[in-house]
Amino acid sequence: MPRQCHSFEQRSTDGAAASAVDRALDAGADFPILGRVAILHHDYSNLVQADADFTPVRPPVTGQHLADEGLSEAVIEYMNRWPGFVED
Repeated sequence: MPRQCHSFEQRSTDGAAASAVDRALDAGADFPILGRVAILHHDYSNLVQADADFTPVRPPVTGQHLADEGLSEAVIEYMNRWPGFVED
């Protein structure tokens, strides 16, 4: 039997990350997939587990923030091409 695929995007700024994951799981997702938030917070899943009201930083972020999250200079240069993601 084919699996059902549920897709949604969490763009909350009110710290509702944990409830967004719960909604995805309740909708039938096997596991949530993180996108840009995982770039901005390398330990995002741990942060949400420790604080269900955790509010992630929002783009644009500095190149230094990305470097502090473990991204290489080459990746940061690439992300400079993403409109509104890296501050000058």
